[in-house]
Amino acid sequence: MTVDDRLWNLDRFPQRLALWRDREQPPAEVLAVVEEWIPTRRFDPRRGAQLERAEDDFWWARVPGSHYDGQIVICSYWIVAADRVVRCDLFSTLSWPA
Repeated sequence: MTVDDRLWNLDRFPQRLALWRDREQPPAEVLAVVEEWIPTRRFDPRRGAQLERAEDDFWWARVPGSHYDGQIVICSYWIVAADRVVRCDLFSTLSWPA
């Protein structure tokens, strides 16, 4: 087994990132942080994430370092363990709780 055999495959991340970027127009430095975070899902998609729905293995995670203007970027995704696929649902910017 090679290292690549243990990595997870990422699906729909570029498309969902583009939708978020076009819709919310985040600052360039925040966009860069999110782009750097995406590949981390290949190593361990559950790290730093929270299970939202167990029945379909739906997770969400805050993107570390993406806090700006009282907001933070989150990403939601499904983990398809049988295929070692992480399928992006969406990126969104949410208000940081006070």
